[in-house]
Amino acid sequence: MEKGRVISLGGPWVLAQWGPMTMKVGAWKGRSLAPELAERGARCALQRLQEVADHLPLLRVKARRLKVTPNLPQVVAAMIEAAQRVGDPDLTPLSAVAGAIAEGVAEATASQGADRVVVENGGDIALHLEDGQQIEVGVRPRVGDGRVMFKLRLKGSMGLRGVATSGLGGRSLTKGVAEAAVVLASRASVADAAATAVANATSVDSAAVRRLLAEELDPGTDLQGEWVTAEVGPLSPEEKEEALQRGLLRAEELRRRGLIWGALLHLQGGVRWTEGMEEILQAI
Repeated sequence: MEKGRVISLGGPWVLAQWGPMTMKVGAWKGRSLAPELAERGARCALQRLQEVADHLPLLRVKARRLKVTPNLPQVVAAMIEAAQRVGDPDLTPLSAVAGAIAEGVAEATASQGADRVVVENGGDIALHLEDGQQIEVGVRPRVGDGRVMFKLRLKGSMGLRGVATSGLGGRSLTKGVAEAAVVLASRASVADAAATAVANATSVDSAAVRRLLAEELDPGTDLQGEWVTAEVGPLSPEEKEEALQRGLLRAEELRRRGLIWGALLHLQGGVRWTEGMEEILQAI
């Protein structure tokens, strides 16, 4: 029995709702809006969410200990592969869950005939753009913040299919102090796992940082027994710079490996980005 709801939002947009989780799907075909294709994508989203729910015990295991087998649903395999490619030993496949689901929905919607697709899943975005098409994506200074600090101008010819954000205050727990680690990649699943890794890398030892065991913040977490950031007070200029540089170094390493296109970090008013990002960034 299908769970969740599909709700038209008008124009090209359709909402897939599954309990507290919501996902927006927008589709276009040529110059025309294609809400019927977006609706098919939204129904695909509900199916992917069910597949993830069915495999939650597996997805809470560290990705390095798992093996992708032919019987696994595509979205589950994508989550495992993304976490393994990023390579942090503490990552589970759930580090890529939002991006992997959005990625699968974007691909399915495009396969139905849409030539431009945008899927937004809690701040993580999967795109399908043809050559010659472009889109602007807003960057918020903090996870969950309604304000936009920058715009990213993305072209279809760049081959970017994912924009993901991780950081303090998001749906997932973090070990770092960054308020936002925004990552761009050719796959939304990889962007999501990489954003988690980059945000985690911004950890610093400071009296301003309060940490708790993950299960104290979320009894159902996949990080049982691990220390995560609960709260961050004002950091000294030196602490802030150290955190940003740690995140930037991790992002640059992922970029050199070809896993991501670029990244941007924000922490208490400080902003850093990887080489090349200035070409597509526009301050608001």
